[in-house]
Amino acid sequence: QALEGARVISIKDQTGKRTSNLLHQIRNDGDGTWVFIAHGVEPYSKDISTAQHLRIKIKGEWNVTLYDTLSGKILPVSATVKNGSTEIRTTVYDYDSLLYRLTPVGAPLPEGVEAASEAQHLSTVAVALPESVAYTLSEPNVCLLDQAEFALDDEPYRPMEEILRADNEIRKDLGYPKRGGHVAQPWSVKQEPAEHTIRLRFRVDCTFRCRVPYLALEDADRSTIILNGKKIHFTDCGYYVDKSIRKVLLPALAKGENIIEVIQPMGKNTNTEWMYLLGNFAVHNEGRRNTLSPLPETIPFDDITRQGFPFYSGVLTYHVPVETEGGELSVRLPRFRTTVNEISVNGAKETVAYPPYTAKLPLPAGKQTVDLVAYIPRTNGFAPLHTVVDEYQSPAMWRQTGDRWIYNYRFYPEGIISAPEFKISKK
Repeated sequence: QALEGARVISIKDQTGKRTSNLLHQIRNDGDGTWVFIAHGVEPYSKDISTAQHLRIKIKGEWNVTLYDTLSGKILPVSATVKNGSTEIRTTVYDYDSLLYRLTPVGAPLPEGVEAASEAQHLSTVAVALPESVAYTLSEPNVCLLDQAEFALDDEPYRPMEEILRADNEIRKDLGYPKRGGHVAQPWSVKQEPAEHTIRLRFRVDCTFRCRVPYLALEDADRSTIILNGKKIHFTDCGYYVDKSIRKVLLPALAKGENIIEVIQPMGKNTNTEWMYLLGNFAVHNEGRRNTLSPLPETIPFDDITRQGFPFYSGVLTYHVPVETEGGELSVRLPRFRTTVNEISVNGAKETVAYPPYTAKLPLPAGKQTVDLVAYIPRTNGFAPLHTVVDEYQSPAMWRQTGDRWIYNYRFYPEGIISAPEFKISKK
């Protein structure tokens, strides 16, 4: 309080108290000043959009211009200049930042400043949405093949084991060093020919005849693949996610149990890795068991891992039908577990990534389809799904032991997990 006369900036919230969650930096630049304000604390909950109404008081009499670092727009800011200070009132959400350019009152505005838009009085009505909607996938659905019966060379198959663990078990039998989180990079190790083979046998249950499936695996050109007793001719059909994971076309999977056998070289320098079954099917998981069934025609807004897509990690687009008299469409996504989202209608697109998780687009009158494009992270296809500890991810997390490990899958919720909110505003 004794230093109040020397204070350059004061930021208070709607209660009149100084904020404790914001950081700022001030830089003098020519005849003006830059003020940058950002959050320094993680939000209490990413599912709760918290608005913070700020009163920013800055020493000096200034014209204020906002440089929007997301949109690239340069906008004039209404501010109150009084008694040698400038006060800005604004609202921020949990991940917002503010970049202001201050220039002396009476000085010309910076180049590129857009005209301030006039406030419009709009009437707003909510739009009713169906409980489930049609959807499209950007890539085939996937069933992770990470647990198999296994054998060394021509020995009988051993009981089902997670593949990385099976690889280490065989390495122990052969006297090879185990693979783990602390190993030399392959180009720094003397390459030795593989003297053995590892055989993997996967059992895949289907409730229908599944046409045009693919097996995606590393070292596909050095692998022997057998489906239901028939050896598969290797034809490279591109890759899945990583150029090292090649796709091999399989014959149709029969209704009932299907047996996929994969035989790969085994040596000190080989790497036995998880594999992926791709196709137009849904996956229903129970413990260690996965069953394939036909894809659903529509899906609700909920965790997709419980709707037939536990391992899916591509782009999922929800097609939402609406019929309105037109106006400005506001779409809010209160809860989602995606990397980012895009709202699209009639060629207009907006991104939803930060609180308040809202996009606004023009909407013509009549029947329209609004696309909610959800970018699903690759987590449930590639993350350490068998560890029970939520720590940082390192190579060791795929190879936990004891109580840190379970054979069942620990899926991360994915998708738009609660119904979006649609509103139409008109003059």
